[in-house]
Amino acid sequence: MRRAGLARGVAIGMATLAVVFELTDIWVTAQLPQPSWTPLPFAPEDMAGTAFPVFGAILVHSRPRLVIGWLLCAGGLSAAANILSANLFHLVYGHPAAGWPVVNLSWHVLQLTLGVLLPLLYPVGRLLSRRWRGVIVLAVLGMALDWGAVLSGQKTFREPAHLMVSAAMALAFVSLVVRFRRGDAVERRQLLWLLVTLPGLLIPWMLGDPVWWVATLFIPLIPAAIAVAVLRYRLFGIDTLITRALIGTGLAIVTTGVYVAVSAASSLFLAEVDRVAGIAAAVFAGAAFQPMRRGMQRGVDRLLYGSTGVPAALAGRLRHRLQHADPVHGLLATLDVLREGLSVTGVAVELDGTTTTSGSLDAPARVIPLVWHGEPVGLLLVGPTDRRRFAAAHDERVIATLTPYIADAAHAVRLTAALQRSRERILTAREEERRRLRRDLHDGLGQSLTGMAMSINTARLAMRNAPERAERLLADLRAGMDAVSGDIRQLV
Repeated sequence: MRRAGLARGVAIGMATLAVVFELTDIWVTAQLPQPSWTPLPFAPEDMAGTAFPVFGAILVHSRPRLVIGWLLCAGGLSAAANILSANLFHLVYGHPAAGWPVVNLSWHVLQLTLGVLLPLLYPVGRLLSRRWRGVIVLAVLGMALDWGAVLSGQKTFREPAHLMVSAAMALAFVSLVVRFRRGDAVERRQLLWLLVTLPGLLIPWMLGDPVWWVATLFIPLIPAAIAVAVLRYRLFGIDTLITRALIGTGLAIVTTGVYVAVSAASSLFLAEVDRVAGIAAAVFAGAAFQPMRRGMQRGVDRLLYGSTGVPAALAGRLRHRLQHADPVHGLLATLDVLREGLSVTGVAVELDGTTTTSGSLDAPARVIPLVWHGEPVGLLLVGPTDRRRFAAAHDERVIATLTPYIADAAHAVRLTAALQRSRERILTAREEERRRLRRDLHDGLGQSLTGMAMSINTARLAMRNAPERAERLLADLRAGMDAVSGDIRQLV
């Protein structure tokens, strides 16, 4: 507990020192001419120097042993020291190069902590494997080469040194991609929290002048996203945010590109009718909007969720399997496709007291009623997500797309079961009727005919010696024949 308290105190002290540096830099910056590249009264390093250590101190306060918070504190403090020293030497000596040791050292610490170590260790605080230590070695060697070039006066070595550091930073960000592919559902969510904030930083930077200064305003979102990802990664549906962010950004870029392209083409061929050019550009951009949105939705789904990421493709695969499966096995085929699309451990359908299961379903995470044309037909049980996927808005689209097919398959199973039961009842009734007829013929009609035959033989023998007795026997035989005729009519 004492160590944890000391760690929290050190982190708060680093954040406080960084804020003091930034407050001092505000006064120093006010004494300098306004730079032409930005209308803001502060630089990107000012934002990083304020936001990163503050959120780093929050992380350290909650989880003192996690190195991510310490990297945010160290990186933010170095950013604040870098911009303060550069502006201070510029104010005093007229050029930041006068204090190059402090400026260079703070910049290298900033690159090492936030540009190399943070992406290598995020979000769990350890490397993917020992082989990634080479990235850290490459960055340190590049910084050492840069210092050697400056101290020796061989400035030709500074460009290779900068390339080495840039390569190390690029490899560090590649490790995030590798970690995303190998990670479980928790790590993927935490990585997506960082990914969702990067477009605000990268898009203005890629567009360049005169809008790249807008990236300064998005810098605080990065440490905020890291803090939320580490502490409360389940707070929001980050997959929904990233999907909408990617689609919205892509639509804005592509729609603007279509508008500009059509407008330029119209102006080129219809140079004297500018209004027609603008209307044509807007019409073309509007007509292309919905197809682009659908295409980007499919692309983003495939990017985030793999080959099973397009609900329409899943529906097509399901229709194909239903066409080649009998009604009894059709339900299991639909469950197999749904389990692959949701990437869950198992799915099942409860139908009239029986359960059809695909995969392994220990405890269902969701229970969804199946309705066929307003008639409840059963329950769909969806298991927990697989370790390499996570619950998503994508899941809702998959469920909404495939549930009607599953309800149809369940209804077909019910009809097939009802038909089978009806056939069994018919066969049972027919066999029972045959047994009854056999019993009636053998025990009833058969016995009666046997008795009549015996009566005929007795009457024949009595005809000469006792005609009166023969007459009675024949009369009884006639009455018995009437009874047998009635039995035959009843059997028929």
